Amino acid sequence: MTCLQSPIVPFRRLWLTLGILIVLAPGVQAQPAARGIALGPESIRIVDEDDDLNNDEPYLIVTRFEFRVRTDASGRITLVPGTLQVANIMSGHNNLRSQDNWADEGRTYRFVPPRYAQKLIPWNEEGWVIGLVITHMEEDGFSAATAQRLSEEIRRYVERSLTAMTPASVDGRDISRSLTRQVSRQLARDLERFNIAGIIRGLASVVDPDDYGGTQLVMAVTGPDKRVYLYVGLPTTDEATFAAGWRELRNGTHTVSLKFPAGALGNIPRNARFCGDHRVNVGIRVWEETTRR
Repeated sequence: MTCLQSPIVPFRRLWLTLGILIVLAPGVQAQPAARGIALGPESIRIVDEDDDLNNDEPYLIVTRFEFRVRTDASGRITLVPGTLQVANIMSGHNNLRSQDNWADEGRTYRFVPPRYAQKLIPWNEEGWVIGLVITHMEEDGFSAATAQRLSEEIRRYVERSLTAMTPASVDGRDISRSLTRQVSRQLARDLERFNIAGIIRGLASVVDPDDYGGTQLVMAVTGPDKRVYLYVGLPTTDEATFAAGWRELRNGTHTVSLKFPAGALGNIPRNARFCGDHRVNVGIRVWEETTRR
């Protein structure tokens, strides 16, 4: 004879299980699994025009780079093989607007769509560097092919510079800031040697070349303390300049404004210097992706 189980028993078990889940639910914590970082130019404000006769036609050469560094037993940082990637995400004429004489003084123009350098990093992996080398140009006399060639020359130079980075020591007493400083300064040393004046002279087959407005750096670094640090400004080895551009980057959305012209342009041919005032607004986002534990 088969003994039939009362239907009340399964329901009691179900309610018991639900009760346990309800009691345990507040104790379930979301644990970070990965961190996302995104950097990208989003708009430009024309404060003062460079072209007295017509509206400006600025374009940007934006070189995205990423790599990871690690520290050895002696406290020196070195590039992790196979992690370096360099690519232009904006280059050549008309990458902000396609029409002629479009940038009117006193207006802000959003980039549609904006282009970002973006990286999803495992939560506990320090030493990742994600950044942008942003070169400002104003269309004047270069052909489209010459402007594109300049963009590729800049990308190649950034890649060569980062590939040739030499090991540097960090201060173990303050490794987060020290790591950020060393990476920033090492990259700055290479970028400071970038002879864009020579490149422009070599490319300038016209009487009136495109105008150069300078190069600036936006770079995020993941620290060993699971924090993110940001450097924004001129490529520099000057400690005061670095300190002014360095800060911790909290989760959320941030905007920084880069003023062009930027840096010393005295070595640029006079007819190739940008003489207006443009502000490139760069969006920065840091977020966490979580798992339940």
